[in-house]
Amino acid sequence: MISKVTYTSNLKTIISLFLVYFSVAILGLIAITIHSDFDILLLFNFFESIFFSVLIILFISFFKKSKFKRLIYYLFFTVFLFNIYIETVYFIIYRSYFSPSSIFLFFDSNPQEATGFLSFYFSTPLLIFTCIVLIVYFLCLKQLQLIYPQLIAQNKKNYIYSFSLILLLLGFMRITKLIDYNFPYLFIRSSIIYQNESKEFDVYKNNKNGNFKNIQKTLSNDKEVYVLVLGESTTKSHLGIYGYDRPTTPQLSLKKDELLLFHDVISPHTYSVGSVTKLLTLGNYETPVATNQGSIIQLANAVGFETFWLSNQRPLGPYESLITKLSASSDYTKFITTAIARHSKTLDEALLSDLEIVLKESQSNKIFIVLHLIGTHHDYEDRYPASFDVFNGEVSSNYKSKEVKEKINHYDNAVLYNDFVVSAIIEKVKSTNTNSFVLYLSDHGEELYRDRNMAGHNEDTPTQSMYEIPFMLWQSEQHKNNQTIDIDINRRYMTDDLFHSLADLMGIQSGRVNYKRSIFSNIFEERTRIILDSIDYDTAFKSKE
Repeated sequence: MISKVTYTSNLKTIISLFLVYFSVAILGLIAITIHSDFDILLLFNFFESIFFSVLIILFISFFKKSKFKRLIYYLFFTVFLFNIYIETVYFIIYRSYFSPSSIFLFFDSNPQEATGFLSFYFSTPLLIFTCIVLIVYFLCLKQLQLIYPQLIAQNKKNYIYSFSLILLLLGFMRITKLIDYNFPYLFIRSSIIYQNESKEFDVYKNNKNGNFKNIQKTLSNDKEVYVLVLGESTTKSHLGIYGYDRPTTPQLSLKKDELLLFHDVISPHTYSVGSVTKLLTLGNYETPVATNQGSIIQLANAVGFETFWLSNQRPLGPYESLITKLSASSDYTKFITTAIARHSKTLDEALLSDLEIVLKESQSNKIFIVLHLIGTHHDYEDRYPASFDVFNGEVSSNYKSKEVKEKINHYDNAVLYNDFVVSAIIEKVKSTNTNSFVLYLSDHGEELYRDRNMAGHNEDTPTQSMYEIPFMLWQSEQHKNNQTIDIDINRRYMTDDLFHSLADLMGIQSGRVNYKRSIFSNIFEERTRIILDSIDYDTAFKSKE
Protein backbone atom coordinates (compact mmCIF):
# COMPACT_ATOMS: atom_id res chain seq x y z
CA MET A 1 0.00 0.00 0.00
CA ILE A 2 1.35 3.39 -1.01
CA SER A 3 1.55 5.94 1.80
CA LYS A 4 0.08 9.42 1.60
CA VAL A 5 3.58 10.93 1.53
CA THR A 6 4.60 8.62 -1.29
CA TYR A 7 1.40 9.39 -3.21
CA THR A 8 1.98 13.15 -2.83
CA SER A 9 5.57 12.77 -3.98
CA ASN A 10 4.50 10.74 -7.00
CA LEU A 11 1.84 13.32 -7.87
CA LYS A 12 4.46 16.07 -7.82
CA THR A 13 6.63 13.95 -10.11
CA ILE A 14 3.73 13.45 -12.55
CA ILE A 15 3.07 17.20 -12.52
CA SER A 16 6.75 17.87 -13.23
CA LEU A 17 6.59 15.43 -16.14
CA PHE A 18 3.43 17.09 -17.45
CA LEU A 19 5.08 20.52 -17.29
CA VAL A 20 7.85 19.29 -19.62
CA TYR A 21 5.23 18.27 -22.19
CA PHE A 22 3.29 21.48 -21.55
CA SER A 23 6.35 23.61 -22.34
CA VAL A 24 6.63 21.95 -25.76
CA ALA A 25 2.92 22.55 -26.48
CA ILE A 26 3.31 26.21 -25.47
CA LEU A 27 6.30 26.55 -27.80
CA GLY A 28 4.17 25.38 -30.74
CA LEU A 29 1.32 27.72 -29.79
CA ILE A 30 3.65 30.73 -29.54
CA ALA A 31 5.26 29.98 -32.94
CA ILE A 32 1.86 29.65 -34.61
CA THR A 33 0.50 32.79 -32.93
CA ILE A 34 3.47 34.82 -34.19
CA HIS A 35 2.72 33.77 -37.77
CA SER A 36 -1.06 34.18 -37.76
CA ASP A 37 -3.99 36.08 -36.37
CA PHE A 38 -5.77 34.62 -33.38
CA ASP A 39 -8.27 31.92 -34.25
CA ILE A 40 -10.34 29.64 -32.03
CA LEU A 41 -8.78 26.71 -33.90
CA LEU A 42 -5.46 27.60 -32.27
CA LEU A 43 -6.96 26.86 -28.89
CA PHE A 44 -8.60 23.66 -30.11
CA ASN A 45 -5.27 22.37 -31.35
CA PHE A 46 -3.52 23.50 -28.15
CA PHE A 47 -6.02 21.69 -25.92
CA GLU A 48 -5.72 18.60 -28.11
CA SER A 49 -1.96 18.69 -27.50
CA ILE A 50 -2.51 18.98 -23.73
CA PHE A 51 -4.89 16.02 -23.67
CA PHE A 52 -2.54 14.05 -25.88
CA SER A 53 0.32 14.66 -23.44
CA VAL A 54 -1.85 13.45 -20.55
CA LEU A 55 -2.69 10.29 -22.50
CA ILE A 56 1.01 9.63 -23.08
CA ILE A 57 1.86 10.10 -19.39
CA LEU A 58 -0.99 7.81 -18.32
CA PHE A 59 0.11 5.19 -20.83
CA ILE A 60 3.72 5.30 -19.59
CA SER A 61 2.48 4.78 -16.03
CA PHE A 62 1.28 1.26 -16.92
CA PHE A 63 4.83 -0.01 -17.29
CA LYS A 64 6.99 -1.22 -14.44
CA LYS A 65 10.48 0.20 -14.23
CA SER A 66 12.74 -1.48 -16.74
CA LYS A 67 14.93 -0.71 -19.73
CA PHE A 68 11.80 -1.01 -21.89
CA LYS A 69 9.94 1.59 -19.81
CA ARG A 70 12.91 3.94 -20.01
CA LEU A 71 12.92 3.52 -23.80
CA ILE A 72 9.16 4.18 -23.96
CA TYR A 73 9.61 7.16 -21.64
CA TYR A 74 12.01 8.95 -23.98
CA LEU A 75 10.53 7.66 -27.21
CA PHE A 76 7.04 8.94 -26.49
CA PHE A 77 8.31 12.37 -25.56
CA THR A 78 10.26 12.46 -28.83
CA VAL A 79 7.09 11.48 -30.71
CA PHE A 80 5.14 14.21 -28.92
CA LEU A 81 7.71 16.88 -29.70
CA PHE A 82 7.94 15.74 -33.34
CA ASN A 83 4.15 15.91 -33.52
CA ILE A 84 4.17 19.53 -32.29
CA TYR A 85 7.02 20.40 -34.65
CA ILE A 86 5.31 18.94 -37.75
CA GLU A 87 1.96 20.57 -36.96
CA THR A 88 3.63 23.94 -36.37
CA VAL A 89 5.77 23.85 -39.53
CA TYR A 90 2.73 22.86 -41.59
CA PHE A 91 0.73 25.72 -40.09
CA ILE A 92 3.51 28.26 -40.71
CA ILE A 93 3.56 27.23 -44.38
CA TYR A 94 -0.16 26.86 -45.06
CA ARG A 95 -1.91 28.69 -42.19
CA SER A 96 -3.87 25.50 -41.59
CA TYR A 97 -3.71 22.28 -39.62
CA PHE A 98 -3.34 18.81 -41.06
CA SER A 99 -6.32 17.10 -42.64
CA PRO A 100 -6.84 13.62 -44.14
CA SER A 101 -6.30 15.05 -47.64
CA SER A 102 -2.89 16.51 -46.76
CA ILE A 103 -1.77 13.21 -45.24
CA PHE A 104 -3.22 11.34 -48.24
CA LEU A 105 -0.97 13.48 -50.40
CA PHE A 106 2.02 12.42 -48.28
CA PHE A 107 1.29 8.74 -48.94
CA ASP A 108 1.10 9.34 -52.67
CA SER A 109 4.31 11.38 -52.91
CA ASN A 110 7.65 10.03 -53.98
CA PRO A 111 11.01 11.05 -52.44
CA GLN A 112 11.60 13.57 -55.20
CA GLU A 113 8.37 15.41 -54.42
CA ALA A 114 8.97 15.26 -50.66
CA THR A 115 12.46 16.77 -50.78
CA GLY A 116 11.33 19.23 -53.43
CA PHE A 117 8.54 20.35 -51.11
CA LEU A 118 10.96 20.96 -48.23
CA SER A 119 13.29 22.98 -50.43
CA PHE A 120 10.45 24.95 -52.03
CA TYR A 121 9.02 26.12 -48.71
CA PHE A 122 12.25 26.46 -46.76
CA SER A 123 12.48 29.87 -45.08
CA THR A 124 14.40 31.68 -42.36
CA PRO A 125 11.49 31.50 -39.84
CA LEU A 126 11.38 27.74 -40.31
CA LEU A 127 15.14 27.47 -39.78
CA ILE A 128 14.94 29.55 -36.58
CA PHE A 129 12.01 27.52 -35.29
CA THR A 130 13.83 24.25 -36.05
CA CYS A 131 16.90 25.41 -34.11
CA ILE A 132 14.76 26.48 -31.15
CA VAL A 133 12.97 23.11 -31.14
CA LEU A 134 16.28 21.24 -31.11
CA ILE A 135 17.54 23.32 -28.17
CA VAL A 136 14.29 22.80 -26.26
CA TYR A 137 14.41 19.08 -27.03
CA PHE A 138 17.83 18.59 -25.46
CA LEU A 139 16.94 20.76 -22.44
CA CYS A 140 13.80 18.69 -21.92
CA LEU A 141 15.75 15.45 -22.18
CA LYS A 142 17.97 16.61 -19.35
CA GLN A 143 14.90 17.41 -17.26
CA LEU A 144 13.36 14.05 -18.09
CA GLN A 145 16.52 12.32 -16.88
CA LEU A 146 16.02 13.96 -13.47
CA ILE A 147 12.33 13.07 -13.30
CA TYR A 148 12.51 9.42 -14.34
CA PRO A 149 14.16 8.06 -11.15
CA GLN A 150 11.39 9.70 -9.08
CA LEU A 151 8.57 7.84 -10.84
CA ILE A 152 6.94 5.26 -8.57
CA ALA A 153 5.28 2.10 -9.83
CA GLN A 154 1.49 2.15 -9.48
CA ASN A 155 -0.63 -0.38 -7.66
CA LYS A 156 -3.50 -2.32 -9.29
CA LYS A 157 -6.09 0.18 -8.07
CA ASN A 158 -4.30 3.06 -9.77
CA TYR A 159 -4.02 1.03 -12.96
CA ILE A 160 -7.80 0.89 -13.09
CA TYR A 161 -8.04 4.63 -12.45
CA SER A 162 -5.49 5.39 -15.20
CA PHE A 163 -7.19 3.08 -17.68
CA SER A 164 -10.60 4.63 -16.93
CA LEU A 165 -9.19 8.13 -17.33
CA ILE A 166 -7.64 7.19 -20.69
CA LEU A 167 -11.01 5.95 -21.93
CA LEU A 168 -12.75 9.10 -20.67
CA LEU A 169 -10.20 11.37 -22.33
CA LEU A 170 -10.41 9.49 -25.65
CA GLY A 171 -14.19 9.59 -25.52
CA PHE A 172 -14.17 13.32 -24.75
CA MET A 173 -11.73 14.04 -27.59
CA ARG A 174 -13.82 11.98 -30.00
CA ILE A 175 -17.13 13.61 -29.05
CA THR A 176 -15.69 17.14 -29.16
CA LYS A 177 -13.71 16.25 -32.33
CA LEU A 178 -10.51 17.48 -30.72
CA ILE A 179 -8.98 14.21 -31.85
CA ASP A 180 -9.28 15.45 -35.45
CA TYR A 181 -6.41 17.82 -34.66
CA ASN A 182 -4.14 14.99 -33.54
CA PHE A 183 -1.50 14.23 -36.14
CA PRO A 184 -0.77 10.61 -35.09
CA TYR A 185 -4.50 9.82 -35.14
CA LEU A 186 -4.93 11.40 -38.58
CA PHE A 187 -1.84 9.65 -39.86
CA ILE A 188 -2.98 6.20 -38.74
CA ARG A 189 -6.56 6.73 -39.90
CA SER A 190 -5.48 8.08 -43.28
CA SER A 191 -2.95 5.28 -43.80
CA ILE A 192 -5.67 2.67 -43.28
CA ILE A 193 -7.98 4.44 -45.73
CA TYR A 194 -5.16 4.81 -48.25
CA GLN A 195 -4.15 1.17 -48.04
CA ASN A 196 -7.74 0.02 -48.50
CA GLU A 197 -8.20 2.27 -51.52
CA SER A 198 -4.85 1.20 -52.94
CA LYS A 199 -5.95 -2.44 -52.80
CA GLU A 200 -9.18 -1.54 -54.57
CA PHE A 201 -7.16 0.09 -57.36
CA ASP A 202 -5.50 -3.25 -58.11
CA VAL A 203 -8.51 -3.87 -60.33
CA TYR A 204 -6.84 -1.67 -62.96
CA LYS A 205 -3.84 -3.99 -63.07
CA ASN A 206 -5.89 -7.16 -63.18
CA ASN A 207 -8.79 -6.19 -65.44
CA LYS A 208 -7.70 -4.33 -68.58
CA ASN A 209 -11.18 -4.00 -70.11
CA GLY A 210 -13.28 -3.31 -67.04
CA ASN A 211 -16.84 -4.52 -66.61
CA PHE A 212 -18.66 -2.25 -69.02
CA LYS A 213 -21.85 -3.44 -70.70
CA ASN A 214 -23.78 -2.47 -73.83
CA ILE A 215 -20.69 -0.88 -75.41
CA GLN A 216 -20.99 0.67 -78.84
CA LYS A 217 -18.51 2.68 -80.90
CA THR A 218 -19.29 5.18 -83.63
CA LEU A 219 -17.93 3.66 -86.84
CA SER A 220 -15.17 5.49 -88.69
CA ASN A 221 -13.18 4.50 -91.75
CA ASP A 222 -10.33 6.82 -90.75
CA LYS A 223 -7.48 5.98 -88.43
CA GLU A 224 -8.28 7.42 -85.01
CA VAL A 225 -5.61 9.02 -82.80
CA TYR A 226 -6.87 10.52 -79.57
CA VAL A 227 -4.51 12.21 -77.11
CA LEU A 228 -5.21 13.40 -73.59
CA VAL A 229 -2.51 15.76 -72.28
CA LEU A 230 -2.71 15.85 -68.51
CA GLY A 231 -0.84 18.83 -67.09
CA GLU A 232 0.27 19.48 -63.54
CA SER A 233 -0.27 22.48 -61.22
CA THR A 234 -1.13 24.88 -64.04
CA THR A 235 -3.61 27.59 -63.20
CA LYS A 236 -5.66 29.20 -65.96
CA SER A 237 -4.97 32.71 -64.64
CA HIS A 238 -1.29 32.60 -65.71
CA LEU A 239 -1.92 31.66 -69.34
CA GLY A 240 -1.70 34.50 -71.85
CA ILE A 241 -4.28 32.81 -74.08
CA TYR A 242 -6.77 33.19 -71.21
CA GLY A 243 -6.03 36.89 -70.74
CA TYR A 244 -2.99 36.93 -68.45
CA ASP A 245 -1.02 40.17 -68.85
CA ARG A 246 2.17 38.33 -69.84
CA PRO A 247 2.56 36.50 -73.18
CA THR A 248 3.14 33.11 -71.56
CA THR A 249 1.42 31.12 -74.35
CA PRO A 250 2.74 32.47 -77.67
CA GLN A 251 2.55 29.12 -79.51
CA LEU A 252 -0.95 28.23 -78.43
CA SER A 253 -2.08 31.80 -79.08
CA LEU A 254 -1.00 31.37 -82.72
CA LYS A 255 -3.30 28.34 -82.85
CA LYS A 256 -6.17 30.08 -81.10
CA ASP A 257 -8.46 29.79 -84.12
CA GLU A 258 -7.91 26.03 -84.11
CA LEU A 259 -8.66 25.61 -80.41
CA LEU A 260 -11.78 25.48 -78.32
CA LEU A 261 -10.94 27.32 -75.08
CA PHE A 262 -13.33 26.57 -72.27
CA HIS A 263 -13.39 29.39 -69.73
CA ASP A 264 -15.13 28.05 -66.64
CA VAL A 265 -13.60 24.66 -65.84
CA ILE A 266 -12.38 23.63 -62.39
CA SER A 267 -10.73 20.58 -60.87
CA PRO A 268 -12.47 18.55 -58.13
CA HIS A 269 -9.43 18.71 -55.83
CA THR A 270 -6.25 20.74 -55.41
CA TYR A 271 -3.91 17.74 -55.29
CA SER A 272 -3.02 15.22 -57.99
CA VAL A 273 -4.14 11.89 -56.57
CA GLY A 274 -7.57 13.23 -55.63
CA SER A 275 -8.07 14.87 -59.02
CA VAL A 276 -6.60 12.33 -61.43
CA THR A 277 -8.35 9.36 -59.86
CA LYS A 278 -11.64 11.15 -60.54
CA LEU A 279 -10.71 12.66 -63.92
CA LEU A 280 -10.16 9.29 -65.55
CA THR A 281 -12.69 7.13 -63.72
CA LEU A 282 -16.39 6.94 -62.92
CA GLY A 283 -15.70 8.51 -59.54
CA ASN A 284 -17.11 12.00 -58.94
CA TYR A 285 -18.44 14.11 -56.09
CA GLU A 286 -21.77 12.27 -55.95
CA THR A 287 -20.19 8.80 -56.04
CA PRO A 288 -16.53 9.09 -54.90
CA VAL A 289 -16.31 5.33 -54.26
CA ALA A 290 -16.76 4.71 -58.00
CA THR A 291 -13.09 5.55 -58.65
CA ASN A 292 -12.42 1.80 -58.74
CA GLN A 293 -15.43 0.90 -60.89
CA GLY A 294 -14.02 1.71 -64.30
CA SER A 295 -11.69 4.09 -66.15
CA ILE A 296 -11.65 5.68 -69.58
CA ILE A 297 -8.57 3.57 -70.38
CA GLN A 298 -10.49 0.37 -69.66
CA LEU A 299 -13.40 1.61 -71.75
CA ALA A 300 -11.05 2.41 -74.65
CA ASN A 301 -9.50 -1.06 -74.33
CA ALA A 302 -12.94 -2.66 -74.39
CA VAL A 303 -13.79 -1.16 -77.80
CA GLY A 304 -10.46 -2.08 -79.37
CA PHE A 305 -8.21 0.95 -78.85
CA GLU A 306 -4.51 0.42 -78.33
CA THR A 307 -3.80 2.43 -75.20
CA PHE A 308 -0.61 4.17 -74.04
CA TRP A 309 0.41 5.96 -70.85
CA LEU A 310 3.52 8.11 -71.26
CA SER A 311 4.54 9.94 -68.11
CA ASN A 312 7.13 12.40 -66.88
CA GLN A 313 6.10 11.68 -63.29
CA ARG A 314 8.06 9.05 -61.43
CA PRO A 315 6.18 5.99 -60.13
CA LEU A 316 6.37 5.63 -56.37
CA GLY A 317 9.60 3.68 -55.96
CA PRO A 318 9.01 0.19 -54.53
CA TYR A 319 5.38 1.17 -53.86
CA GLU A 320 2.89 2.33 -56.41
CA SER A 321 0.77 5.44 -56.25
CA LEU A 322 -2.93 5.26 -57.04
CA ILE A 323 -2.22 7.07 -60.31
CA THR A 324 0.42 4.49 -61.24
CA LYS A 325 -2.06 1.71 -60.57
CA LEU A 326 -4.66 3.52 -62.65
CA SER A 327 -2.24 3.70 -65.59
CA ALA A 328 -1.55 -0.06 -65.37
CA SER A 329 -4.62 -0.92 -67.45
CA SER A 330 -2.96 0.69 -70.49
CA ASP A 331 -1.47 -1.66 -73.10
CA TYR A 332 1.84 0.18 -72.79
CA THR A 333 3.18 2.37 -70.00
CA LYS A 334 6.40 4.32 -69.79
CA PHE A 335 7.70 6.56 -67.01
CA ILE A 336 10.65 8.57 -68.25
CA THR A 337 11.65 9.87 -64.80
CA THR A 338 13.42 7.32 -62.62
CA ALA A 339 15.96 9.32 -60.61
CA ILE A 340 15.70 9.38 -56.83
CA ALA A 341 15.04 12.52 -54.82
CA ARG A 342 15.78 15.84 -56.50
CA HIS A 343 18.35 14.58 -59.01
CA SER A 344 15.74 14.32 -61.76
CA LYS A 345 15.21 17.43 -63.81
CA THR A 346 13.75 15.65 -66.83
CA LEU A 347 11.85 18.10 -69.00
CA ASP A 348 8.48 17.35 -70.58
CA GLU A 349 10.04 17.75 -74.01
CA ALA A 350 11.51 14.26 -73.55
CA LEU A 351 8.00 12.84 -73.99
CA LEU A 352 7.79 14.17 -77.54
CA SER A 353 10.12 11.52 -78.95
CA ASP A 354 8.09 8.76 -77.27
CA LEU A 355 4.90 10.24 -78.69
CA GLU A 356 6.45 10.33 -82.16
CA ILE A 357 7.49 6.68 -81.89
CA VAL A 358 3.95 5.65 -80.95
CA LEU A 359 2.42 7.66 -83.78
CA LYS A 360 4.81 6.17 -86.35
CA GLU A 361 5.11 2.58 -85.19
CA SER A 362 1.70 1.64 -83.85
CA GLN A 363 -0.14 -0.63 -86.29
CA SER A 364 -3.49 -0.14 -84.62
CA ASN A 365 -6.28 1.72 -86.39
CA LYS A 366 -7.46 3.17 -83.08
CA ILE A 367 -4.99 4.75 -80.61
CA PHE A 368 -5.62 6.44 -77.27
CA ILE A 369 -2.65 8.12 -75.56
CA VAL A 370 -2.39 9.74 -72.15
CA LEU A 371 0.58 12.09 -71.79
CA HIS A 372 1.15 12.91 -68.11
CA LEU A 373 3.34 16.01 -67.84
CA ILE A 374 5.26 17.36 -64.87
CA GLY A 375 3.98 20.70 -66.17
CA THR A 376 4.48 23.62 -63.81
CA HIS A 377 4.92 21.66 -60.59
CA HIS A 378 7.40 23.14 -58.11
CA ASP A 379 10.30 23.66 -58.12
CA TYR A 380 9.23 25.93 -60.97
CA GLU A 381 12.78 26.79 -62.03
CA ASP A 382 13.42 23.10 -62.75
CA ARG A 383 10.59 22.86 -65.27
CA TYR A 384 12.16 24.72 -68.18
CA PRO A 385 15.55 25.01 -69.93
CA ALA A 386 17.69 28.15 -69.87
CA SER A 387 16.40 29.21 -73.29
CA PHE A 388 12.94 29.77 -71.74
CA ASP A 389 14.22 32.00 -68.95
CA VAL A 390 12.38 34.98 -70.40
CA PHE A 391 10.40 36.60 -67.58
CA ASN A 392 12.64 38.25 -64.99
CA GLY A 393 11.06 41.64 -64.37
CA GLU A 394 8.49 43.04 -61.97
CA VAL A 395 5.37 40.98 -61.38
CA SER A 396 1.73 41.68 -60.74
CA SER A 397 0.82 40.44 -57.26
CA ASN A 398 -1.06 41.40 -54.13
CA TYR A 399 2.10 40.63 -52.16
CA LYS A 400 5.52 42.18 -52.56
CA SER A 401 8.89 40.60 -51.80
CA LYS A 402 11.96 39.25 -53.56
CA GLU A 403 10.67 35.72 -53.06
CA VAL A 404 7.29 36.56 -54.62
CA LYS A 405 8.99 38.11 -57.64
CA GLU A 406 11.32 35.15 -58.16
CA LYS A 407 8.66 32.47 -57.84
CA ILE A 408 6.17 34.16 -60.12
CA ASN A 409 8.87 34.72 -62.74
CA HIS A 410 9.95 31.09 -62.48
CA TYR A 411 6.34 29.95 -62.73
CA ASP A 412 5.61 32.08 -65.78
CA ASN A 413 8.72 30.71 -67.49
CA ALA A 414 7.47 27.20 -66.70
CA VAL A 415 4.11 28.10 -68.27
CA LEU A 416 5.97 29.44 -71.31
CA TYR A 417 7.78 26.12 -71.70
CA ASN A 418 4.56 24.19 -71.11
CA ASP A 419 3.04 26.18 -73.98
CA PHE A 420 5.86 25.01 -76.24
CA VAL A 421 5.36 21.35 -75.23
CA VAL A 422 1.58 21.30 -75.63
CA SER A 423 1.82 23.09 -78.98
CA ALA A 424 4.44 20.59 -80.17
CA ILE A 425 2.16 17.71 -79.18
CA ILE A 426 -0.65 19.18 -81.23
CA GLU A 427 1.66 19.58 -84.24
CA LYS A 428 2.81 15.96 -84.05
CA VAL A 429 -0.75 14.66 -83.89
CA LYS A 430 -1.81 17.06 -86.61
CA SER A 431 0.92 15.72 -88.91
CA THR A 432 -0.64 12.24 -88.82
CA ASN A 433 -3.56 13.54 -90.91
CA THR A 434 -5.96 11.26 -89.05
CA ASN A 435 -9.29 11.45 -87.27
CA SER A 436 -7.79 12.92 -84.13
CA PHE A 437 -8.04 15.28 -81.21
CA VAL A 438 -5.77 16.62 -78.46
CA LEU A 439 -7.45 17.56 -75.20
CA TYR A 440 -5.28 19.50 -72.75
CA LEU A 441 -6.11 20.25 -69.14
CA SER A 442 -4.31 20.41 -65.81
CA ASP A 443 -5.02 18.15 -62.85
CA HIS A 444 -5.46 21.24 -60.65
CA GLY A 445 -4.35 24.85 -60.47
CA GLU A 446 -1.84 26.73 -58.33
CA GLU A 447 -1.91 29.71 -55.99
CA LEU A 448 0.63 32.38 -56.98
CA TYR A 449 0.36 35.16 -54.39
CA ARG A 450 -3.04 36.31 -55.61
CA ASP A 451 -5.40 35.47 -52.74
CA ARG A 452 -2.85 34.12 -50.27
CA ASN A 453 0.76 34.94 -49.50
CA MET A 454 1.95 31.60 -50.83
CA ALA A 455 2.85 29.66 -53.94
CA GLY A 456 1.53 26.13 -54.28
CA HIS A 457 -1.64 24.17 -53.66
CA ASN A 458 -3.25 22.79 -50.55
CA GLU A 459 -6.81 21.67 -50.03
CA ASP A 460 -6.73 22.85 -46.42
CA THR A 461 -6.28 26.47 -47.58
CA PRO A 462 -8.22 26.56 -50.88
CA THR A 463 -8.19 29.48 -53.28
CA GLN A 464 -9.81 30.05 -56.64
CA SER A 465 -6.48 29.75 -58.46
CA MET A 466 -5.96 26.25 -57.07
CA TYR A 467 -9.16 25.07 -58.77
CA GLU A 468 -9.23 27.07 -62.03
CA ILE A 469 -7.55 25.17 -64.84
CA PRO A 470 -6.98 25.50 -68.58
CA PHE A 471 -9.21 23.24 -70.68
CA MET A 472 -8.68 23.34 -74.42
CA LEU A 473 -9.47 21.07 -77.35
CA TRP A 474 -7.83 20.75 -80.76
CA GLN A 475 -9.61 18.66 -83.43
CA SER A 476 -8.56 17.53 -86.88
CA GLU A 477 -10.94 18.20 -89.75
CA GLN A 478 -11.70 14.46 -89.94
CA HIS A 479 -12.76 14.43 -86.31
CA LYS A 480 -14.96 17.48 -86.77
CA ASN A 481 -16.69 15.71 -89.65
CA ASN A 482 -17.07 12.37 -87.88
CA GLN A 483 -17.91 13.46 -84.36
CA THR A 484 -20.26 16.38 -83.98
CA ILE A 485 -19.93 18.11 -80.61
CA ASP A 486 -21.98 20.84 -79.02
CA ILE A 487 -19.86 23.93 -78.42
CA ASP A 488 -20.45 26.29 -75.52
CA ILE A 489 -17.13 27.50 -74.16
CA ASN A 490 -18.74 29.19 -71.16
CA ARG A 491 -20.30 26.09 -69.64
CA ARG A 492 -19.66 25.59 -65.92
CA TYR A 493 -17.87 22.28 -65.62
CA MET A 494 -15.88 20.26 -63.09
CA THR A 495 -13.46 17.65 -64.39
CA ASP A 496 -14.62 14.81 -62.15
CA ASP A 497 -16.94 14.22 -65.14
CA LEU A 498 -14.10 13.97 -67.65
CA PHE A 499 -14.73 10.23 -68.14
CA HIS A 500 -18.06 11.01 -69.82
CA SER A 501 -16.65 13.88 -71.89
CA LEU A 502 -13.79 11.74 -73.23
CA ALA A 503 -16.17 8.89 -74.09
CA ASP A 504 -18.32 11.40 -75.96
CA LEU A 505 -15.31 12.75 -77.91
CA MET A 506 -14.21 9.21 -78.76
CA GLY A 507 -17.67 8.20 -79.97
CA ILE A 508 -18.11 5.51 -77.33
CA GLN A 509 -21.46 4.57 -75.83
CA SER A 510 -22.01 2.43 -72.75
CA GLY A 511 -24.48 1.96 -69.97
CA ARG A 512 -22.05 3.79 -67.69
CA VAL A 513 -21.54 6.78 -70.01
CA ASN A 514 -23.82 9.71 -69.20
CA TYR A 515 -23.82 12.36 -71.92
CA LYS A 516 -25.58 14.78 -69.59
CA ARG A 517 -22.20 14.98 -67.85
CA SER A 518 -20.24 15.60 -71.07
CA ILE A 519 -19.23 19.19 -71.69
CA PHE A 520 -19.27 18.38 -75.42
CA SER A 521 -22.86 17.07 -75.51
CA ASN A 522 -25.99 18.87 -76.64
CA ILE A 523 -27.82 17.42 -73.61
CA PHE A 524 -25.18 18.57 -71.12
CA GLU A 525 -26.64 19.68 -67.79
CA GLU A 526 -24.76 22.02 -65.49
CA ARG A 527 -24.59 20.78 -61.91
CA THR A 528 -23.69 22.34 -58.61
CA ARG A 529 -19.91 22.16 -58.34
CA ILE A 530 -19.25 20.90 -54.83
CA ILE A 531 -15.70 20.99 -53.46
CA LEU A 532 -14.33 20.05 -50.04
CA ASP A 533 -17.34 17.78 -49.38
CA SER A 534 -19.93 20.51 -48.95
CA ILE A 535 -18.85 23.87 -50.41
CA ASP A 536 -20.53 25.27 -53.51
CA TYR A 537 -17.56 26.52 -55.53
CA ASP A 538 -19.56 29.12 -57.43
CA THR A 539 -20.97 30.58 -54.23
CA ALA A 540 -17.67 30.52 -52.38
CA PHE A 541 -15.42 31.89 -55.14
CA LYS A 542 -17.16 32.97 -58.34
CA SER A 543 -19.68 35.20 -56.54
CA LYS A 544 -16.78 37.28 -55.21
CA GLU A 545 -15.48 38.25 -58.65
